[in-house]
Amino acid sequence: MKDLSKILAASRDASSEGVKIIKKSLKSPIESKKKSYKEWVTETDLKVEKKIMKVLLKHFPKSSFLAEESGSINNGDDSIMWIIDPIDGTNNFITRYPFFCISIAAYYKGKIICGTIEDPNNGEFFHAIKGKGSYLNNKRIFVSNEKKLENSIFGTGFVMSEPKSVKKNLKNLLAIMDKTKSFRRSGSAALDLAYTACGRQQGYWQLLPKPWDYAAGILLVEEANGKVTDMSGKKMNLDSKSILASNKINHNKMLKLISP
Repeated sequence: MKDLSKILAASRDASSEGVKIIKKSLKSPIESKKKSYKEWVTETDLKVEKKIMKVLLKHFPKSSFLAEESGSINNGDDSIMWIIDPIDGTNNFITRYPFFCISIAAYYKGKIICGTIEDPNNGEFFHAIKGKGSYLNNKRIFVSNEKKLENSIFGTGFVMSEPKSVKKNLKNLLAIMDKTKSFRRSGSAALDLAYTACGRQQGYWQLLPKPWDYAAGILLVEEANGKVTDMSGKKMNLDSKSILASNKINHNKMLKLISP
């Protein structure tokens, strides 16, 4: 096993450098361009990702990467693969809606061993280490202990570039509307998973998420005593096409209500 404390330090360092770029960019007009149907990117996304990769390579020169903007870079089976979303919630960032974050996960030998999610708007740094728990600004966090589905709030996400999945997930939303307290659609899967990990909401589900959306968040939820599967109840992997995270208590009830 790799030195987890060094991996966390590298992720924290890289995230901190990324936040500096984001904060500086917010002082000027934000320019964006369309990269595909209903998919947008900013110069800040590209700069943050490049900086994060540079910092991580300084700490671990043989690193591999799976990043939203740069794609996959493989440096061998024994390397740490860093799964990076430089700005999860780009559309929010473009309009200065303060719900976006940097998400970094360390993946090694088929397992997520470290995850960090940093919210530059609220000064919140979430981290989890495999087998060591989840933390918010270095204080231990746990999922909600709410037992009743009717008192629970679940977040969800819609991939607007995939209209069929949007229509399908609207049906899921209708299925849970009268069974739960409320729902949230805030535009950052990573932060929604972090919020699930610290008990601010009781869960999150989504169709067609990408690994950089959920890799760090999965570990945060699981290390906070929560549960994460795909929407069929199967174990998550980097090819999963759906996700359901919860406080465990109402996981099976949600699986019966929503469809992948």
